[in-house]
Amino acid sequence: AVTPVAGRVELHGHTMDDNGVMQMRAVSEVEVKASETLQFKPTGFHVMLFDLPAPLVVGQRFPITLQTADGTEISTLVTVTRPGEALTADPQSE
Repeated sequence: AVTPVAGRVELHGHTMDDNGVMQMRAVSEVEVKASETLQFKPTGFHVMLFDLPAPLVVGQRFPITLQTADGTEISTLVTVTRPGEALTADPQSE
């Protein structure tokens, strides 16, 4: 994944450890079968942004692009919201 608002982007998922504690872990890829849909969200697979050159501002919109195993790029616009507010992503074709 890439975006112009971050120096580094990671995909993360959640797992439960043996003590029932949920842990967030970086993953190198996310498998989505042709007949499936995957929604990135805070409690599941999500995108983490690092090395931001400037703070994100509520209401700000920016593109993010995911690349599939076959090289296809999927772009969407993300809207920055306050913590706990619904997240918004609008698919856009390139």
